[in-house]
Amino acid sequence: MSLKSKLLNGILKLTKFPEIPQVPRTGKWYRITLKDRVTSNGKSYHVGFRKGTENKLVVLFYGGGVSWNAFMAARPNDSSVNSEEINFYANDAGLIADIAARIGIHTLSGKESNSFRNWSMIAVPYSSGDFHCGTGDFPYTALDGSKQVLHHHGYTNLLAAIGKAMQWTGAKPEQLLVTGNSAGGFGTALMTDAVMGIFPECKDVTCLVDSGLMYMEGWQAIARDVWKAPEAIWQRMYSDCFTLDCLEALKKDHGDKVKV
Repeated sequence: MSLKSKLLNGILKLTKFPEIPQVPRTGKWYRITLKDRVTSNGKSYHVGFRKGTENKLVVLFYGGGVSWNAFMAARPNDSSVNSEEINFYANDAGLIADIAARIGIHTLSGKESNSFRNWSMIAVPYSSGDFHCGTGDFPYTALDGSKQVLHHHGYTNLLAAIGKAMQWTGAKPEQLLVTGNSAGGFGTALMTDAVMGIFPECKDVTCLVDSGLMYMEGWQAIARDVWKAPEAIWQRMYSDCFTLDCLEALKKDHGDKVKV
């Protein structure tokens, strides 16, 4: 490992959130590790969590590329298994998500200027290459010739994470914001309906997609056959712009209950 890599790893370790205690402090970030849930490379999955002082919740999806075939699956953003310059997706929840959770909408440093400073937050790292919507396993051949499996478990990981966090957030938030950027923006469009299903009594939901346009034919087949997304998800992906498909379906199904 190079000196630069060692220094970076050292910095990342210093930023690692502590595991959440039974009684978390409000306003402090923790890690919720889900030992029975895995990232795309088989490691334990985790999310970031901060308990707020108000009965309101932000679910924020992170980005990190995408994979929809064997060529892409063999080329994650991981130098330990991919020596090529080209890479397509993050394969590990890692420590970088703990850094991301200290800036932007997450931070408390803005104080009065941050409208979400007192909300509870679940920060959802991205490590499944499936825009957070998959449930399946995809076999492929790695660059070293070994047989591997990419765990497209974005959907199952999310549901497990929110289910775990609900012991601290409660099951009935007054307001709910589902948002994300880059690949997390696609996840926001795809998964807001599922998140709303976990909190059916919340009548004030906002779906905020930040970056979610990738025009291409065949999204429905990818979601159905590669990622093994639930039928309720892939059926909505009928055009070359599935973000718009999902947002239109969200308004059609939920009306004024959700703001897009």
